[in-house]
Amino acid sequence: MTSISMLSIPSLPRLVVTVLTAMFFSDLAFYPMPPAMAEPASPIASIYTSTADKACRKVSSVKVGDDEEYGSERICPGAAGLVVLKIEQDLREIISVGRNRKQAGAEPAASQSFGPFNSTTDTIEWRSGSDGKPFAMIQRWHIADNSDTGANSAKVDTGFALEFAPDNKRRVFFTRTGTHFARKRADKDGRPITKQMLVVTRLPPGAVCHVAYVDVKANPNANAVARKAADDMARSFDCARDKVTSAGEKGRTTELALPRR
Repeated sequence: MTSISMLSIPSLPRLVVTVLTAMFFSDLAFYPMPPAMAEPASPIASIYTSTADKACRKVSSVKVGDDEEYGSERICPGAAGLVVLKIEQDLREIISVGRNRKQAGAEPAASQSFGPFNSTTDTIEWRSGSDGKPFAMIQRWHIADNSDTGANSAKVDTGFALEFAPDNKRRVFFTRTGTHFARKRADKDGRPITKQMLVVTRLPPGAVCHVAYVDVKANPNANAVARKAADDMARSFDCARDKVTSAGEKGRTTELALPRR
């Protein structure tokens, strides 16, 4: 800023210039400088990884009958050194996360699945803070609605039991008698219609478990709803105490996924 005393005003006496200069700077006291702008909040970003078979390594499989694969376990690379454990068995999936296969298999998420037949989309979205460490992940699931099998389909009994060994490492699925035959008839006459749901899962530090479910059909902005749930809820969610909730508008998939109360 240029002082008025430095302006070239030869016709003014030195005393007048001095007085004007003092008046100019004294006026500045009535116009304080604006406060410093607050630093923006740490940004939350998304990165993406794949759980497609070609991106993962198969570590075990179960075969029945004529070498038909009944189930398998795969390890997939995740974000920030984490790995994704993908378990497929009896047309259902389980997804868990850890630093290694053993840790992922011991997390609460390794015991969270859904009664109806289900599968996951290959892409996982990881929500990370400015430090680059992910605190939540979002994945799209497809849940079979057994009450919606099309006009010409047979009624299908898809009940099952999920049993865990004391060491929590062995996951054994039991289907009721006749389920496999009923499923074959359903495949021929009309499969149960699958409906989409986003699953928000919290990540270490702390346990890994489901936090919220978002019904895709009921929420046109389902991705935004899931991200908000991840950002607002995942880090403070207590897997041992808190209950999984439906984020956004409830729909058929969240009805299928959440236990009846």
